[in-house]
Amino acid sequence: MMTFEERKETALDLVMNFLDRFAPPRGLSEEQQAKQLAAIADAFARKMPETEAFEEAVTGVLNRVADSHQSSTWPSQGAFVLAMPAKPPAFRSAPETYSQEATDEAMIKAMRANEGVDERKLWSPDATASVPHELLDKYRRSSIRSHVSAYHEDARGKMTKKYGSVVEPYFDELEISSSTAAER
Repeated sequence: MMTFEERKETALDLVMNFLDRFAPPRGLSEEQQAKQLAAIADAFARKMPETEAFEEAVTGVLNRVADSHQSSTWPSQGAFVLAMPAKPPAFRSAPETYSQEATDEAMIKAMRANEGVDERKLWSPDATASVPHELLDKYRRSSIRSHVSAYHEDARGKMTKKYGSVVEPYFDELEISSSTAAER
């Protein structure tokens, strides 16, 4: 892989060759032109994805700029940046390298300690196979109550859409207990 400075230098050479066919913007001194070229090269080094084929990637950007540029003067730095492919985020989450049993055990442990758990996992089909029924029901009822508190009459539809029909019995149970309480 190229270093940042190598990418910047490579981009500068390619951009300078590319801009030969255009006129520099009026009113820019040679020093200002050099600064603008350096800024464009720096943008390539900062914003382009790091790849073995960096030179080819820069050439592709330059071709996209040439295809869309509508002036005989240098394109702006922004025109180059807009033509660049998106750089992947610098920080990516690590791939999941844990076993299903380990996550189930961790979830059960957290539930027994009355700690929060991932709601997607709580409503997943896997949860019914691994989590004790009484513990699972306790957390699912709490999830239903939280959604009702937040979304009122829209809660059932939102949760059914997100988690499927598994939520229906819990809503039915909540409605029965609410109507029984109202009758008293």
